[in-house]
Amino acid sequence: MADGLAAFNARDADKAGAHNAQDVVFMFHGAPNVVGAAANLAGAKQSYAADKTAHVTLSNESVDVPASGEMAVYHSTYDITFTNPTTKKPGTEKGNYLVGYKQQADGTWKIAWAVISDAPAAPATAAPAAAPAPKS
Repeated sequence: MADGLAAFNARDADKAGAHNAQDVVFMFHGAPNVVGAAANLAGAKQSYAADKTAHVTLSNESVDVPASGEMAVYHSTYDITFTNPTTKKPGTEKGNYLVGYKQQADGTWKIAWAVISDAPAAPATAAPAAAPAPKS
């Protein structure tokens, strides 16, 4: 995971994309799924060109590997800083990252699917309830 993150933060789309299986599926919040390594690579190149400031930090990382050893599931939280395309001001996003790895025929482990979900906005503070009217 560290190599892929370093490649992302260096804006090296080819190196980051090398971690994906050919039939990878990326599921981003609020967007259609990105299916296939080529589609993901094209999207990454477009993103890198649009924002030269994006930087991701991962934390709370863990990996689960079932006894069968056929796959591994990585999960973490993320923080990304970026330039808001509308306001051109710095922005941040926090969320969750869930990735499924599968071993390939050549013995390497590649990303088969990933779910990237931003954290929901904090709930609005409700106005205090009005006190009941006094009984006469």
